Amino acid sequence: MNRICVITTTSFKNDTRSLKQLYSLSEAGYEVYAIEFIDSGNQIIPTGVKIIQPEVLKLRVIKSNPVSFMLKMQNKISAFINILIFHYLNCFYNLRKVIPHCDIYIMHSPFPFLYVYFSTRNSRAIFIYDAHEYYMGQNFEKRTGLLNKIYEFFLTKLEFYSIKYSKINLTVSDDMAGLLRKKYKGNFRVVMNVHAPKLDLKDNVKNVRDFFDKNDFLVLMLGNSRKGLDVNLLIRAIIDLDRKIKLILVGKYHDSFIGREFQSYKNEKYFIFDDIHSREIVPFIRNCDLGVLILDKRIINYYLCLPNKIFQYIHADVPYVFSDLKTVKKLSDIYKTGFQLDEFTEDNFKETVKDLSENKMKLKPYKDACRYAKKMLDWDAEEKKLLHIIRKLYD
Repeated sequence: MNRICVITTTSFKNDTRSLKQLYSLSEAGYEVYAIEFIDSGNQIIPTGVKIIQPEVLKLRVIKSNPVSFMLKMQNKISAFINILIFHYLNCFYNLRKVIPHCDIYIMHSPFPFLYVYFSTRNSRAIFIYDAHEYYMGQNFEKRTGLLNKIYEFFLTKLEFYSIKYSKINLTVSDDMAGLLRKKYKGNFRVVMNVHAPKLDLKDNVKNVRDFFDKNDFLVLMLGNSRKGLDVNLLIRAIIDLDRKIKLILVGKYHDSFIGREFQSYKNEKYFIFDDIHSREIVPFIRNCDLGVLILDKRIINYYLCLPNKIFQYIHADVPYVFSDLKTVKKLSDIYKTGFQLDEFTEDNFKETVKDLSENKMKLKPYKDACRYAKKMLDWDAEEKKLLHIIRKLYD
């Protein structure tokens, strides 16, 4: 049987792109091994996939999410080096003991490069690098200091060699492919990170409306809080509006980024749901009134991104408003599922939410557009692209 190994350095619970690949490859009849650094729980992994999780890899230094660990460190670069030396290298050493030889390895970040490279160097195995983003485009600020320079040098080399030695590189959008070609050259195929309705959980799934009055106007922000995502702007705007207008935050790390002055409004004007995993998100957010995507366009990854949350909004029939994001605007202009605020300021956002909450019929054309668009923007089409690529590699 043809054997494929999919590797994520987070968890399949949080990495929806790699999770979809597991299901597609398994259903296509391949023998699939899945490696994750953070235990996501066997209940979301498809039957038949052989999962290798942290306890098997003997990870003793960081038991929780490395991102959460880094947020608690005063010096994030020192944390990165700590993770690199004691977490990832320890992991790669143990991987070679527990994973049999595979024909194809699919990496979902540059970090497993050394393990994958040495696993394929003396065999006929090949690997695919799935570039979710341009890793050196995660920050618009110029890095200074020795540790920052070490971090930048190491990450650049990992990303460069991942692309150079990969048989095929995948990425999420044409714009991201163009950026990566410009930076590193290489051949890129686009497999969009669209939603896969067939993976949504159907039984005993909560809906956000169960927690609120039917007349409340629910403004939704999907995704984990991080640098470049101004959740405080949204809260400042919401707290001055009618009490029926609520901000719903679905994701992790929000408390770490929300200002202390807003903590008293928690569970009154804004509400955090941080325990909803990827297969529950679309059923959970359905019946929200308005989605929000606000990202700092100075971070090139955000400006050119086409994130999974956009497709989750569409599949949940939730119209959305977004900041100045090139690739998101292209998609939204085609399908009319959302609209851009040219100046995403607190006042503009506040006026937009106030107007839509008082005139809900203005959202109807966008909701209707979502119902049409989700038929076009479905994982089935992207799955065919992925499986065609894999079959060609075996020919």
